[in-house]
Amino acid sequence: MPQGKRCGRKAKLLVSGHLEQDNRDRSAELHRIWKLCLAMVSSRVTEVTNTGFLLFAVPLKYENNVFELGVASTFARDWVMRRAGNAIRSALEFHLDVQGLELRIVVLKSGQANRATAADVGQEVLPLEIESAPVAKIMQPIPPQTSSRSGSRVAKSNCTGIKVNPRYSFDTFISGPSNRLAFTAALKVAESPRGDYNPLFIYGPHGMGKTHLLHAIVGRVQQLCPTMRVNYTTAELFTHQFVTAIKEHSTEAFRAKHREIDFWLVDDIKFFAGKRHTCDEFINTFKMLQQQGSQVVLTGDCRPRDLNTMDPGLYSTIQGGLIADIGAPETETRLAILRAHRDLDGFTVADDVLMYIANAIQSNFRALQGALTRLIAYSSIMQAEPTVELARKILTEYFIELPNPGINITPMDVTKAVSHKLGATVDAMLGPSRIKDVSIQRQIAMYISKEVIPQINATAIGTFFGGRDHATVTYAFRKVQTMMQMDEELAATIGEVIMELRGRSQ
Repeated sequence: MPQGKRCGRKAKLLVSGHLEQDNRDRSAELHRIWKLCLAMVSSRVTEVTNTGFLLFAVPLKYENNVFELGVASTFARDWVMRRAGNAIRSALEFHLDVQGLELRIVVLKSGQANRATAADVGQEVLPLEIESAPVAKIMQPIPPQTSSRSGSRVAKSNCTGIKVNPRYSFDTFISGPSNRLAFTAALKVAESPRGDYNPLFIYGPHGMGKTHLLHAIVGRVQQLCPTMRVNYTTAELFTHQFVTAIKEHSTEAFRAKHREIDFWLVDDIKFFAGKRHTCDEFINTFKMLQQQGSQVVLTGDCRPRDLNTMDPGLYSTIQGGLIADIGAPETETRLAILRAHRDLDGFTVADDVLMYIANAIQSNFRALQGALTRLIAYSSIMQAEPTVELARKILTEYFIELPNPGINITPMDVTKAVSHKLGATVDAMLGPSRIKDVSIQRQIAMYISKEVIPQINATAIGTFFGGRDHATVTYAFRKVQTMMQMDEELAATIGEVIMELRGRSQ
């Protein structure tokens, strides 16, 4: 029986409340449900949250509509609840077919079983009551192994910081015109560090694969040169550890961890903006690593010139290397991503269904994968074939509608619809106003115009909205994509406007 069918049959037992299974079956079923939820949640959270925290969480029990999830530390608990709590709760309610579910995240005690890894690779899972191996560590610092005489390093894993996901490799990254420069540069620094691309700065909206590339770099470096000292972190984690080091008077140890290395990767450096002391520490660390010839790779979700506006020091750190952007994937790339996700997990989904999703979702990688996973999960649980009709029915949360030629829709129709929904006047959106609310609504109108009028180009949109240039429209499109990733309510509002406009043209 296919894997999806087995998960669906077991899930139905758990959903319906038939829990007369022994502890082993209940534990295995909890892990299967959690794995389905993980795939859905991954489209709603950052890759750092997904690969650095959620993949190491352990489902503990589900009783009286309370789902208990275990994590390794209080830091992980607070991070997961703040960054992914609502998304996890929604996914669990979907897969368990319940409402009003309470999510409880607890810190695992020393000695509790590390089941997350076993469940993720499909191994048999021990009952929840049995204790075995120590809980997985989200952060596993490994001190550099050096010889006191020669300084030569022992051939052990010298990667510190965030643990990487082996599934995020260069082989599993789908490259296309929108991300080819970033992919090629990442591969280059992984195989030939300390070259011309130092530092390498990769930027683009959330969900485009920046963190995937960081994981791939670490994996390739460990494969080719396991003695190289690598530190992979995020700006937020760096900030948290720096503040902790100041409180505990351990700044020397903190600096040694981040400066006595050969390869430094930092995700989402925009987080440093406005944090003066932490930003200074980051810049000083960066300069020292540059002086000693270490390779540095940075990522962010904003353009370099925006970094200059937020903090000139951040901008100056990336000017001497290569800057590579990642844009929204093209139709062919989106289809290839869906096929790879389908084949990797052994799902059975026809190409016409994948093409429907690829045409309907044009935002980012995680949204595509999340939509496919939700379709597979629903079809498994309900024992229904994943068809285009089923996708159209159940994936409304991702605003999937077949692209409409939009012959009867004009940019003015879009502007009026946004004005009616959000409040800014049509004249204000078409004029020179720089008021924040008006600017944001103008950007939303540009984004929706591109979505519902596929034959219109960015130049035409800019001309309509007060003679703005192509770059302004492109920036608006990416900014709105990022805002929708961070604000579910805004995403729902934009989706309502899009569906209303498409309904008019039918």
